[in-house]
Amino acid sequence: MTSEKQRNEAKAERKKRLLRAVTKIYNKERRKPIIVKSFSFFILGLFGAAFAPFYPWWMVIVIALIVGVISCKFSYLSLIVLSVFMTGAAAYQSPEFGLIFIIFSLIVLIPSLFNWKFGFFVFLAIFLSRLGLLFVVPTIAVMFYSLFLGLAIGVVSCTFLTLLVTCANANIIGFFVGPMHTSSFIILTRPIRDDFLPAHLGAAINSISYANGDIIMSVLNSNFGSSMIPFFQIIVWCFAFYLVSFLAKKRIKEPIRNWLVFSTLPAVMIMLSSLVSMLFLGYSIGTEVYVLMLGIITVFYATTASAAIIKESFNEYFMGQIGVSTIGTRISEIAEVEGATFETVGGLEDVKRDLEDSIMLPLSRPRIAEHFKISPPKGILLFGPPGCGKTLLMKALTNELNIEMIALNCSDLMSKWYGESEARISELFAIARERTPCIIFFDDLDAIAKRRDLYAADDVTPRLLNIILSELDGMDVTKGIILVGTTNKPELIDPALLRPGRFDKVIYVPPPDYRERT
Repeated sequence: MTSEKQRNEAKAERKKRLLRAVTKIYNKERRKPIIVKSFSFFILGLFGAAFAPFYPWWMVIVIALIVGVISCKFSYLSLIVLSVFMTGAAAYQSPEFGLIFIIFSLIVLIPSLFNWKFGFFVFLAIFLSRLGLLFVVPTIAVMFYSLFLGLAIGVVSCTFLTLLVTCANANIIGFFVGPMHTSSFIILTRPIRDDFLPAHLGAAINSISYANGDIIMSVLNSNFGSSMIPFFQIIVWCFAFYLVSFLAKKRIKEPIRNWLVFSTLPAVMIMLSSLVSMLFLGYSIGTEVYVLMLGIITVFYATTASAAIIKESFNEYFMGQIGVSTIGTRISEIAEVEGATFETVGGLEDVKRDLEDSIMLPLSRPRIAEHFKISPPKGILLFGPPGCGKTLLMKALTNELNIEMIALNCSDLMSKWYGESEARISELFAIARERTPCIIFFDDLDAIAKRRDLYAADDVTPRLLNIILSELDGMDVTKGIILVGTTNKPELIDPALLRPGRFDKVIYVPPPDYRERT
């Protein structure tokens, strides 16, 4: 009986250790995804190696593994390696296709020097186009990163696809439609080489030297640009990606019907653009086409829902990609307060309740707050003795709300160079606007917010305080930014900072009493 109990306890302990290890890996991935990135490159390699028939299935897996392993340390090098393998596959189809793919790869890889994500998403969009899923990639890029990146990916990938549907032996690729044509220099139908050897890759790449430039120019002159329909689709698709960005921002903290709207409208635009293009170009449309078109909406629902869930899970990483500030620390990166919640903060029940009523309710339930005309204060001042948990309390608040928070020690704003301190303040507020909803946490606020009559006229501290006051006054048009300051000397704070519309909520954070200490 005792041994049975010991075995059960040992088994339970092993499960706990495994759970702790998995949790630790997950928390690390949330801040800096290495495993997820490598797996993403592995998937990219799978689709890339299978895009143009050349490699047998075992070589496809080898290429994907090579690309995934290299991406652990060198993301850009991984893109270069993949482009080499893809160039060989394109050249196997036709030397002219290989030459065009080299030029396209260079166009993609040059800007990818500055941001490897651009090359990753462009290649992925091209590789998914044969499955009709090109539109998925810019949509994800818009939701994960920025509208500019999503539109750039959409324009470049759709332009290359325009070249394929006008100069390849395929008139329609996925949901992208090109005019009917008989001449082409891009081939996508040569069978897979089952007897593949590494020497065949070298031979395929070497065959590019025999590409016939006259054939390329002749087909380009007769086919590319002969119809404006593909370019019409590019415009419509880019506008659809813009709608994704615009409506996704409106979706935050809103009912599910708004999510359906922001998923349905862009999907319908893409679906209608494909149908209209087919009709104008004289293609016959059967029942199966309409079924596939309706599938676009379903895929869009799945894409936007998955992207929202993933971004929520890796919120710390994606927030870190929005702007880079040389001052302040994202409070999610402070290891000592990782995972803090209101339950882990001992005592301070009155303070927690005050923060819930003044901040959490307006930000987490905007409809209720709007109905009862409750708006969060622009600034909150926490004062009390040192070591009472003011920073921990703010970390718990950001975790409860799941929003971004930038913490800084006010002494870090000071610089010996004239004007640099003011520039740091402006940079801080600019970054906060990009990350809304966001909390700016000033630790030891009295270091830069003492009464101005205590300083000389040309001192830097009054100038910093003036900039903060002007930013606070201008925050009427910038919703979602809250300033929180802490101090243990509230009597030194400049009265102008405590006027209504600025730091208009003052909360005392007392030391824990006997009951809270025990």
